[in-house]
Formats: sequence, structure tokens, C-alpha cells
Amino acid sequence: MRYFVVFGLLRVLTRNAIPGNLQLLFMLVDRSDDGFIQAGEIVAWSQTEGEYVSAEDAQRVLEAVDGDRDGSIGLDDWLVFATACKEEWLHETTAVAGLTDEGFGDQ
Repeated sequence: MRYFVVFGLLRVLTRNAIPGNLQLLFMLVDRSDDGFIQAGEIVAWSQTEGEYVSAEDAQRVLEAVDGDRDGSIGLDDWLVFATACKEEWLHETTAVAGLTDEGFGDQ
């Protein structure tokens, strides 16, 4: 399902971006330059990234990232999503490395 491809791509891009680049990435997806990302813009952006996402899947991505439930992704929604992705990635990375809050586990 393409929804997972695009959602995964968004997660990877936001997880690896530094804060200033998060706004730039938001602006790349926000093709209408109105400060909000709509489902159609997710479809268009996904195509430039070499994927095709249906309007239905783009709507699901939008609903997953739209924290304030206003029907679009604002920059605040985007930053909250990116922060959650970064925290999840850090948690996964430290778990794989065997790290705990006190350092390496069982050593």
C-alpha cells in the first residue's frame, strides 16, 4: 500500500532533518504556499519523490499528521509529527544499541 511508503518517507525525512530544514521540507510539500498541506499536495509531492499515492492514501497521511484536526497539516502539526518521529527513532536506536539511561545495559 502506497500510504505506508509515503508515510514512511515523511517519517524518514523529518527524522533526519535539522530544525531549519523541517520548515524547508514543509514548504516543498506545501505547493500552494498557503502555510497548510492538503491531501492533493501530498499526492503531487509523492510523485516528485518517485512514488504514486492515491487521494485516499494521501488523506490518511493527512489525518495521521493533522494534530489539531482542522483538515490540513500546518507547520505546528508538521513539527509535532517530526518531533515524535525523532523521539521514536532515538528510542529504537538506543534499544538496538543496548543503551539505557545509565549507559550500556548488562555491562
